[in-house]
Amino acid sequence: MTRRMLVALSLAGTALVIVAALLVLFAHDFQPFGPAEKLAQVGANAVWIFAGLVAWARRPGNRVGGLMTAVGVTNLLQQLYWNAALPFTLAQVLALASTPVAVHLFMAFPSGRLGGRIERWYVTSAYALVLVLSPINALFWD
Repeated sequence: MTRRMLVALSLAGTALVIVAALLVLFAHDFQPFGPAEKLAQVGANAVWIFAGLVAWARRPGNRVGGLMTAVGVTNLLQQLYWNAALPFTLAQVLALASTPVAVHLFMAFPSGRLGGRIERWYVTSAYALVLVLSPINALFWD
């Protein structure tokens, strides 16, 4: 990873974290729980993003850093909504997106690559299930 790309990804990650934190503070007031829990989630996702970027910069050939960053970003995407139907629905559809990325990360750790056919099948199944089940879940969200 080039230095320019690392800076660009860091700035994009910072912007995403700031937007998510602002939305949690000012646009999630219709939720039954307070902003403290949501801000803690945003902070934890920021740690995933920036730890992944550091790992990616230190070992660009290893995919673990990229997967760590993807876990943080996909988990943070579910915070990007406000009290409107379309953004809330999209956030609910994306709510499960981090699960297959996390499965991929943990199955590929520490080399960054999946070992065998069973691991590849398991990770592919996780991505496929979320791709199919997330929109179905959104149809029945109350």
